[in-house]
Amino acid sequence: MKQVTQTGGGIEWSGPDGGQFRIEEQLLFLDNDRVRIEWSPATDATIATSGTTGAAHFSKLVAGQRYTVRVVLLGANGEPVETSVPVEIPTVAKRRLPLSAGRFLMIALVVVVALAIRQRFWKTAG
Repeated sequence: MKQVTQTGGGIEWSGPDGGQFRIEEQLLFLDNDRVRIEWSPATDATIATSGTTGAAHFSKLVAGQRYTVRVVLLGANGEPVETSVPVEIPTVAKRRLPLSAGRFLMIALVVVVALAIRQRFWKTAG
């Protein structure tokens, strides 16, 4: 597996010199309370081959999701000849915003003011 980011990732493989390949992504469906698995050509995969090495890069992925893909070696007529084992691409989850000192102080100030208003309301009501 090549570099994985929040919205992309890639895979590499070895195959016959000059081979033609297709990348397929796994699709899962719920059909009458049963999971159905189908494979569909990956539309956002960019494929590059050099000799016996191939690589595919995927873009437009969703951060924090897992994608399962496979490589299909195609014959002279474009029919599938051989299929690789599925490979999982886990994209990187989005980072949460850190709680900076400034944000912490602002939150603390709001809480103190709210408590002061509440305390004052309870004294005047009671």
